[in-house]
Amino acid sequence: MRKLILFFVVLLFICNGMVVYANQSTGKQSNNNFTLGAGFVWTNNPELLGGYFDFGIVLYKNILYIQNSIVLRGGGLKLDDGDDYSVFTLSDKIIFGRNTRSPLKIYTYIEGGLGVFGNQSKGFFKSPYVYTFGFGGGGELSSEDFGGLFFEVGYIGQQTNLNYLVSGIIIQSGWKIFF
Repeated sequence: MRKLILFFVVLLFICNGMVVYANQSTGKQSNNNFTLGAGFVWTNNPELLGGYFDFGIVLYKNILYIQNSIVLRGGGLKLDDGDDYSVFTLSDKIIFGRNTRSPLKIYTYIEGGLGVFGNQSKGFFKSPYVYTFGFGGGGELSSEDFGGLFFEVGYIGQQTNLNYLVSGIIIQSGWKIFF
């Protein structure tokens, strides 16, 4: 898991360097309609710790800020049966906020998606699968020239089947770049 997180952090810095180099070499600024983000995830379930990676498309950024992101999240999961599992989810996240000229952007979000989980006794791609849903809010301290830090607090529910519902508070923090 640490190798996966390290890979995403390195990828984020490489992408940031390519965008800065492209803007400097062409003398043009990008329109900044895409975002890449990576960070860490913490929840009140002590086993659900992990990494976060997203790719977003800014749909509207006049006064109202709307962004659609594809989120890849991974970590550990402890179910009611007492077993520890690794879990990977892919979610669609819609962000709504107010766009201001200040570097602080406050927003709210909703998300939902699918995932796989497994351990030594259950294969990742065998049934049952994970259904995830969530909502929350966050803040982003950023500049469209170089990206910025984000911090989110919300609720996440992950249901593996009718018997196991893992839910609780989720805290996500990390870095986003715009290109």
